[in-house]
Order: sequence, then C-alpha cells, then structure tokens
Amino acid sequence: SEMTFDLSLLFLIPIVVLSGTAQATLAVSAYCVILPVLATGYNVDIHTSLFVGFLLDLSSGLILSFSYRKQLGGKENRKQLLLLGLFGMMISAVIAQTVGIDFVEKHQNRLKNGVGAADFVLAIAFFYRFYKLNHLENITEGQAEEESDVYLEPSSFGEEPLLDEVTANPERNSSGMCYANPPLPSLYSFEMVKMILILMGLAAMSGMIGFSGGNAYAILWIGLFGWNVIGGTAAGSFISAFIMTSLVAVYQANNKVEWNQGN
Repeated sequence: SEMTFDLSLLFLIPIVVLSGTAQATLAVSAYCVILPVLATGYNVDIHTSLFVGFLLDLSSGLILSFSYRKQLGGKENRKQLLLLGLFGMMISAVIAQTVGIDFVEKHQNRLKNGVGAADFVLAIAFFYRFYKLNHLENITEGQAEEESDVYLEPSSFGEEPLLDEVTANPERNSSGMCYANPPLPSLYSFEMVKMILILMGLAAMSGMIGFSGGNAYAILWIGLFGWNVIGGTAAGSFISAFIMTSLVAVYQANNKVEWNQGN
C-alpha cells in the first residue's frame, strides 16, 4: 500500500518545541497544550491524550529535579520532600482509580473544549507574575545598594570595614534576591500543615482531571516557605514526578491507553 503523510502533523513541531521549552524552564504542565491539541485537534482518545501529558510531565519532573537537586537543601529537606511526594502520589492514585478515570470519560467534551481557555488564564497569570518579580527585583537591587554603602563604611573605632552584605550573607546573590533556600519547617508546624492541605487538593485535582506540572507545586514553596524560583521549581518538579508516576501506573493498569489509533 502507498504510504501517506499527514501534513497537519507538521503543526505539532512548533507546539512540541514551545511546550518543551516551557517545561524545561518553568516546569509548566503539558496538560494545557497536549490535551486540546491531541484530543480536540487530532481526535485522539482523551485518556491516551492525558497519558501522553503524564509522560511529558514525568520526564520534565525527573530532569528538572535532578538538574536542580542542589537547591533542595540537606537531608532533612529531602526527607520531607520524599514523604510529601509519596503522600501526593497516594492521593492522586486513589482519586484517579476511584473516580478520576470515569469522571474524565464522562466529561471529556467539557475538558476538550474548556482546557484551551486555561492557556489564556495561565498566560495572564504569568504576565502578572513577571511584572511582580521584575518590580520586586528593582526594589531589592535598590535596597542592596543602600545597605552595601552602609556596611562598607569603617567603624568609628578604626576597625576594618565590614564586608558587603551581599558577600557576607549567603542567602543573597548579586542582585539582592534570595539565593539559599531556608530549611523546611517541621511537619507539625502550621505552615507545613497548611501546605499539606493545599498539596492534597492539588494531588486530588491531578487524579481527577490529570492536571499537574511542577509549577503548580513550585508556587507552594515560593509563597509559603520563601524559596527562590529555582529551588521552588526543583521541589515542585520533584513532587510532580511522584504524582505523574502514580497516574501513569493507574491509567496503564486500567488499560486506558490506545496506541494504535488511526491504524
């Protein structure tokens, strides 16, 4: 039989490139790109479309958490992250197995048509985030310059001048932004309990509709614990890798992946 090539597949090349770049830099989930493109654009089964997104998010989670592993801190931080990852993994697996798979199948038309709008919402959110970070960086740069002038002045007792705060304080880099990440609080602290409750909700949402990605969890570490963007991305990618592993296993165990579509 004569082989044919669907030229519309060329449309996937820039999408994959842009999606891969977003995942490689900010751990953005492939969900908002892969699901509408495959399920709506190419009429691929919705469970298979989600499964492809799981694999992409799992890959980016493993790569980013390994690449930024030094940002995760010491053994205590990593031990807590491991426990949180296993906890999120359990929540997402239970939700996906009990109600998530059936929910996706029942409401697949709404998911196909509605998920594209999420791209616009995320775009607005990231533009706002960029504005806030840029504004914050300008403020901290000004403060760092003022503080460095004070610290470099010699004391009235003739002692050596103090080191520049940026050099003396390992928690700041040359721009004054936070560099070293503080240790995570105890598992029984209010901050950690609050984070666990939010993590439960995000993991449940992942199990219900398949949405995840390291950036969804990175916000927790940045907002609640004061971690820098790279550290938050590393922690979020680490947690996301656990959750995506559970969803890959659940969907595969339930035979919801159809690789031979269109043949």
